[in-house]
Amino acid sequence: MKILTQNIVGFCGGVQRSLDLLNVALFTYSEVYMLGEIVNNKLVVEQFRQKGAIFVDNALEIPANSVVVIRAHGETKENIEHLKKKSCKIIDATCPKVQIIRDQVVEKEAEGYKVLILGNANHPEVLGFSSLVENKIFIRDDDNFSFLDKSDKFFLVTQTSFNYDKHLTYTQKLTNLANNQNKLVVILDSICYTTKERQNSAKKIAKQADTIFVVGDKISSNTTKLFEISSQICKNTYFITQVSDLKLVKNKKKIKILGILSGASTPKELVVEVIKVMSEIQKTEEQSEFQKTEEQTFLDGIEKTLSASEKPIKPGESVEVEVVSADETGLRCSLVGTHRKVDMCFIDKDDVEIEGDYDANKYQPGDTFKAVFLKHDKQFYFSKKSHDKKQIENEKAEQILAGKDFKFTFHKTTPNNSCLIGKLGDYSILVPASQITFRHVKDINKYIGKELKLRVLPPENSEDKNIRKKTIFASQKLIMEEERAARDEAFWSKIEINNVLEGKVKRFGYKDGKPFGAFISIDGHDCLAHIGDLSWTKVEKPEEILELGKVYEFVVLSFDKEKNRVSLGYKQLQKRPHELLATKYPVGTIVKGIVKEIPEKGFFAVIDLGEDEGIVYISEIADKFIESINSELSVGQEVEAKVIGVERFNKVKLSIKQATPIAEPKEKAKSTKDNSKTKKTQKADSNEYIGGESMGATLADFLDAETTKKLKETAKNNKK
Repeated sequence: MKILTQNIVGFCGGVQRSLDLLNVALFTYSEVYMLGEIVNNKLVVEQFRQKGAIFVDNALEIPANSVVVIRAHGETKENIEHLKKKSCKIIDATCPKVQIIRDQVVEKEAEGYKVLILGNANHPEVLGFSSLVENKIFIRDDDNFSFLDKSDKFFLVTQTSFNYDKHLTYTQKLTNLANNQNKLVVILDSICYTTKERQNSAKKIAKQADTIFVVGDKISSNTTKLFEISSQICKNTYFITQVSDLKLVKNKKKIKILGILSGASTPKELVVEVIKVMSEIQKTEEQSEFQKTEEQTFLDGIEKTLSASEKPIKPGESVEVEVVSADETGLRCSLVGTHRKVDMCFIDKDDVEIEGDYDANKYQPGDTFKAVFLKHDKQFYFSKKSHDKKQIENEKAEQILAGKDFKFTFHKTTPNNSCLIGKLGDYSILVPASQITFRHVKDINKYIGKELKLRVLPPENSEDKNIRKKTIFASQKLIMEEERAARDEAFWSKIEINNVLEGKVKRFGYKDGKPFGAFISIDGHDCLAHIGDLSWTKVEKPEEILELGKVYEFVVLSFDKEKNRVSLGYKQLQKRPHELLATKYPVGTIVKGIVKEIPEKGFFAVIDLGEDEGIVYISEIADKFIESINSELSVGQEVEAKVIGVERFNKVKLSIKQATPIAEPKEKAKSTKDNSKTKKTQKADSNEYIGGESMGATLADFLDAETTKKLKETAKNNKK
């Protein structure tokens, strides 16, 4: 027996979504109502009734404040308003494709179109969207188009499960007639894609098979359409609502080519069960264990698919999910494609967004994305955030493999401690111990928790020849070597004799307990400042001049690039002691000090100036000849002196006599003054000047001030 089946098997997306929403509601609330049955399949409805769902035909039967799920067909405007007045919580499971029809008819009526509705006027879907408009006409595919006289523009919508061929024939006739009458007709192609696909495949299969099984419930509109299409082509077409209906099929063993069709309301499990039963019927005793008929091969494929879909989901596995509902607590979703024993899953609000706050309004029913399975505790918990983070990490891993440097912190090592190992998305990152740094790594664990800057290792450099897929071998050593080469080039480019550079005191040098200098780090290079080049005065330890970890300026004294040696000087950039004294004690400054010392055979005295010392030579003590300093000064005596210079022995050179000069005789001072003046011709008049060069003085020198004043005034008057 050869078995032919459709590519699409099981519930359509709209039906599956409504089933998921009802499951969520039953899980969340103690009592859930639904207007009409969830799906046109008695077996499925009974399963939900056993779970606690309450199906009613009239909105009046629903108590106030109840939870109500609107099925995929949608609901009438009147029923929705009635439920709202009763303060019911409404969970809208209307199929997104049906919702498009509902939105479009309202919009087009508002634009002045008369709405044409092609389909069963009593079907729940049609009742729902037709209740939203007043300006409407129900039409049939055998209509005579007399309605065209009632308006100039029309908007046509069709029941989603309507026969596609009849819809196509009718709309072509309508379009041609409307054009002839200069009427505008806008047609919405509202027949569900899966309905079209199922109907097209039904025609193809019916032409090839000698027997057709239409699996599903007779109350399902789209399933009955399949039966109608098939029976017109293949006379041996049977309706199979449950497996027991197979007993009614005659001559089952004589079927050569069996076609199996199913509607959008038919569970996939029922289709598979029908296939299994038919395969069992066709088995013969002569069949070898290693030989399989075509129908058995097909059945094995179906069972394999089902077993794969029923395989438990492992924690950390990513699957595609579809949003069923969203509220302040998080997202309730269903698994897309295959359910693998998972009816519903929940994504907590904290597991939704990588960045920013969770907003339930951002997610609408029907939205799909991938999420990671976390755990199962009464319900299945998933995380969208974990999947999104993994995707970002996978993209980063691809960039790394393309050659981009990256930073990474490791938290464990391989069992033999030969590599650091970490996880980046679906990739493993390994850093061999030999690739961590220049030096040999004795204890790899000390790098746990530390961030490393890494680059992917070329395959030929990898230490593991058996490289697994999605494993990245990386190296910090490669980057360190490159950075060191760049630093070396930059460092030596500025090393010249007498160049002044900033350096940080890295450590002090000692050999056999004796200090020999300080190691200065310049651009990561160790340079030596010898202890003799640290200060102009003698120091015991370099710590007396430099502070560990502090930055100073140094001058390059010498270097040897081949030996990687650079000698630095610090004192060369500092003032010498006598220069400091000259700045502190400018020439001409008057200072006070205490006589500190008078050498027994010396010719000078040492003066204590507080922090510094001065020196006074014997010739600068008094303005006269003295034989011994002790005759003029004594230890402990306070003196006042004038700064006249700085001694080479780092002492201030002083002069006491210049600080307190001895006064000259009055007559001698006057004579000196007069002799320096240009001689003038003297008048004989006694009331002006009386010459007296031989005396060396004027008359005024012998008169008092008052008399001199009177003489000057008399002389002035005589001139007049």
